[in-house]
Amino acid sequence: MEHQDSHLNYSIEDFQRLQAALNTFVSQTDQVQGEQAVKLLIDELKSKVEYYQLFTQEQSEKVRKQEAEVKLQEELELKSQQVEELQQREAELKSQYQEQLQQREAELHSQHQEQLQQREAELHSQHQEQIQQREAELKSQYQEQLQQREYQLKLEEKERIQKQINELESQIKE
Repeated sequence: MEHQDSHLNYSIEDFQRLQAALNTFVSQTDQVQGEQAVKLLIDELKSKVEYYQLFTQEQSEKVRKQEAEVKLQEELELKSQQVEELQQREAELKSQYQEQLQQREAELHSQHQEQLQQREAELHSQHQEQIQQREAELKSQYQEQLQQREYQLKLEEKERIQKQINELESQIKE
């Protein structure tokens, strides 16, 4: 029994040593596992940091692209707006030019009509004056011719009468 007890004690000691060794092993394993876990955690964190850096770079690139697109879009909109403003200004200038042109045409037409009427009045006045002058000349000529004719007729009548008187006197003398 003693032998059994000693064997049992020895077994208990062995067991305790084994347990201590196992605990040491577990402790070391835990430590190794802990170190490995820390390394894994560090590796995982490094991986996440790298992923985040890549993600951040991608996002930054996307943001830069979007900013460039927005800037380009703004420039296009500005140019489009400038084109619209230029077209509107061109339309306004064309409208003003047409209005000025029509106004000038109306002024010139009015001046031309006024000049035509004035010239027409002058020509009519000159024509009336010429007609009246010609009429006066013709009346004067007619009166002169009439007076000459009357004088001629009177002279002829006087000569005829004188001739008759002379003839009668001559007959009486005979």
